[in-house]
Amino acid sequence: MIEKDVFLAALPDVFSGFVQTILLVSLSYSVAFVLSLVWLAFRFSGIPFFREMVRAYSVFFRGTPLLVQLFLLYYGLSQFETIQSSFLWQGGLAEPLVCALVALTLNASAYISEILYGGIQAIPKNSLDAARSFGMSPFVMARRIVLPLALRNSLGGLNNEWILLIKGSAVASTITLMELTGVTRTLIARTYSPFEFYGLACALYFTLSLASSRIFVCLERRFQKQISRHA
Repeated sequence: MIEKDVFLAALPDVFSGFVQTILLVSLSYSVAFVLSLVWLAFRFSGIPFFREMVRAYSVFFRGTPLLVQLFLLYYGLSQFETIQSSFLWQGGLAEPLVCALVALTLNASAYISEILYGGIQAIPKNSLDAARSFGMSPFVMARRIVLPLALRNSLGGLNNEWILLIKGSAVASTITLMELTGVTRTLIARTYSPFEFYGLACALYFTLSLASSRIFVCLERRFQKQISRHA
């Protein structure tokens, strides 16, 4: 068993890694959500090239492991001299944090766009017909009708994707990023106490997932109250 003083001395490092995980996941999810709206706009644009491009993007990122995507960015791109000498590499892709953000964002945006697409497909057709009868433009209808209803229909799936992203962020430790799992592995190598530190990491991941789920449940209840009020 690890000594109490050693364990307590390591807590600031664990907390720092935990904060890094929260920031990594929050930023990735936020950018992925915005990016998914772009993919949806392409998908409903009516232009075959854009539609097929988004479908291929979604199939690729949902059909390959996140770890392989991360390695492809961090290790794969570095073998090309043109990439190493470009602004992309010097501007950030050489950094583990940037590569982790890019990989998590691209992966999550593929899933979120599919979740929102399903939410849009679940919107009653008469709601859209009513909006058109009032003369709403496609942009106004998307902002006032389609997106709010799609979000309401998609909250469960968006919650699941958020939790999956929390757990998936652990792969960032494989490229030396010191998020929660990376810090945990370092402390275990130093103290030879895997049970204590992996147990603490599990507890923190679980707490973050549970708190996030409660937030999404509250949002779902709020949507239901609004629907009942206007019914």
